[in-house]
Amino acid sequence: RLVVTPTLLRELIRLGPLRDTAPALRYLHCSGEALPLPLAWEALRGVGLGFEALLNIYGSTEVGADVTCAVVASEADLGAAAPYALAGCPVTNCAVRLLAPRDDGSWAEAEEGEIFVAGPQVAAGYVGDTLGLGLGLGSGFESGFGGSPFCWLSP
Repeated sequence: RLVVTPTLLRELIRLGPLRDTAPALRYLHCSGEALPLPLAWEALRGVGLGFEALLNIYGSTEVGADVTCAVVASEADLGAAAPYALAGCPVTNCAVRLLAPRDDGSWAEAEEGEIFVAGPQVAAGYVGDTLGLGLGLGSGFESGFGGSPFCWLSP
């Protein structure tokens, strides 16, 4: 098992295929920044026979842990439509929503927007309920879920 950022993975691949530099590698955990799709393809093409999966993991400082994980066992799991590998599904006890601001200041689920996380992983008091999350967003963002809703706002 090897835990790397995409930047470190790129440098390791420059040394040669992973089957040569890490012949016993079974799992590759990639976290800390977005994983470019071409880099994920290159990593998978270079692994050895015992390799089982690349785990693309998303988390941030404010949640104190990872909140999504995509298990990639082959290039077919990566797809080809985006510049980055998928972030995956929420981990246990975590809710994740992608929301965009509306003109009236409220938030709505969207295909592009800001990442909102709810659950016990979220740092207490990071944002509070100032974002108006009680808008029918469903399980995970209602009071009592545990933790404070967190929104990472991009610069």
